[in-house]
Amino acid sequence: MASPGISQLITTTLQQLQDEIVDDVIANNNLLRHIKEVKVGGGRYLSHPIFYNENPSFQWYSGWETLSTQSAEVLTSAEYAWKQASCNVQMSGLEEIQNAEEEELINLLTAKITNMRSTFRNKLSAGLFSDGTGSGGKEVGGLQLIVADDPSTGTVGGINGATWTFWRNVSYDATTDGGAAATASNIGAYMDSVFTQIYSADAGQSPDFIVADNNYFKLYKQSLQAALQVTSGAADSVGMDIRYNGIPVYLDGGKGGNCPANHMYFVNSDHLMLQTARSRAMAAVGGERLPINQDGSITYTFWAGNLTCGSRGFQGVLKD
Repeated sequence: MASPGISQLITTTLQQLQDEIVDDVIANNNLLRHIKEVKVGGGRYLSHPIFYNENPSFQWYSGWETLSTQSAEVLTSAEYAWKQASCNVQMSGLEEIQNAEEEELINLLTAKITNMRSTFRNKLSAGLFSDGTGSGGKEVGGLQLIVADDPSTGTVGGINGATWTFWRNVSYDATTDGGAAATASNIGAYMDSVFTQIYSADAGQSPDFIVADNNYFKLYKQSLQAALQVTSGAADSVGMDIRYNGIPVYLDGGKGGNCPANHMYFVNSDHLMLQTARSRAMAAVGGERLPINQDGSITYTFWAGNLTCGSRGFQGVLKD
């Protein structure tokens, strides 16, 4: 087997780099970077509070008028299952022999940890856009589940959108609802149609960022360039830092992007967050594992949590 010193080096290095690994994963995904992350201790489910009624005891009154004692259920909760992920760094006895010098060993270990980071980043990024059915339902329930193309069907957080109309996100189909596929000339109007359905000045609620695939990001960017040409007469360039009504619009496509084609998500992160177990926040737990009948060691990095939502009505998707 690999020597205890080698195994300890792997474990210690992973523990020391835990925060850096987390930062690396988050920094390379616009959706993950901007969604609020909440560390939680545990529990049977991940719970997210829902306010689904106004408080009926509010009243205008005068002087000694009798005050209302009316009550009603105003709070419930959505419950989300824990989802777990792991990735490992392995070191075989042969690799230890082949990299006997300390500098060679550290270089090999660095390469293996870099590969592990990249894999974690790519898989978690894909999961955040998923519908939660991947890997036999063990994958994170992402935007295609919570901010669904068809919010009138399906169960999210234990609540059936077909039964409870308050538990439906806004979904706007460019062709069906807008009358034509999205183009640079009409995408701004389609975005307005989504925004006006989820913005609430009274409740102080607005999307705080928008994430789009390659095509919709490109179309919206082109629409801004066209507007600049009309207003300034110059073909001013619009960079990657673009906004809609002051809200940042991010590309989460690019090479190997995970945002579904022809989709743009309007995210209110006050009500949509990534809940992560403190003890499994991409942490190396339990040290090295030594196979009984193999010459080597394996050290795992674990993550556990899920994407949770407390108000689907403040989330929206433009799609085609």
